[in-house]
Amino acid sequence: MNQVSIKSKLLLFLSIVSFSLMALTACDDTETTDDTSFAIYYTGMTDIGPSMTGVISSPSYIGGKPYDFEIIRTTLNDESYSGNSFEIDKENGSITISQTSGIPVGHYKLTIKCLSNGKTHEFKDIVEINMMKPVPEGIAVEPNKLKVDYLYNYYLGEATGNSQDAKFMNTVLKLNFVNNDKYIADVSAGVMGSNKFRGNNRYATSYALGLGWIISE
Repeated sequence: MNQVSIKSKLLLFLSIVSFSLMALTACDDTETTDDTSFAIYYTGMTDIGPSMTGVISSPSYIGGKPYDFEIIRTTLNDESYSGNSFEIDKENGSITISQTSGIPVGHYKLTIKCLSNGKTHEFKDIVEINMMKPVPEGIAVEPNKLKVDYLYNYYLGEATGNSQDAKFMNTVLKLNFVNNDKYIADVSAGVMGSNKFRGNNRYATSYALGLGWIISE
C-alpha cells in the first residue's frame, strides 16, 4: 500500500471521528433541549373580599398561541362550586371577578381548558383566588391605610439524562390601600420566569387589579 493511500485513509478516519464528537456535543447541549410542547401560566389573586371586583390578566404560555379559553370546573375549599362570579375571556384568557356580593369566603380554584394548534389542553386548578371575609361589624378599618406585600418563589426540578432542568421563578408585589374606611384598592404585579420559555421570552409580566367599597359606610 503506497504512502498516499495510507494518508488518505487516515484523514478519512479522523474526519469521521471529528464529526461523531461534534454530533455528541450537540446532542448533549442541555441549554437548548426543551421537551415541553405547550403550557400556560397564570398569576393568582389573593386577598380579595366580597363586593370587590378584579381582573387576572391573560396567561403567559409556551408553544402555540392559546385560544378558545373556558372555565370547566370551580372548587371552593376543594369542593365543587357553581356560581357566576368568575368569567373568562375566550380569546385571551383573562379572568374577570365580579358579582361577589354575598359570595362564600374561602379558597377558590379554577380549572381552565383551551386550544392550541388545534389541540385541546386542560389545566387543573391552575388559577387560585383567596376570597377573604368581610370586615366584621363593629371593627373599623384604619383610614388611608397602605399595606405592601412582597413574595418570591423559586423552584428547581432536576432532570435526568439529556433533559433540561426545570427552573421557575415567581415574584409578586402587592399593594392594598384603604381610604376613609370605605374605598379599597388592591393592585398586584407579578414577574414569572422559566428556562422552559424560548429565547427572549423567558420572563413574563402580569397584573391584577381589584376595587371595592364597604356599602354600609
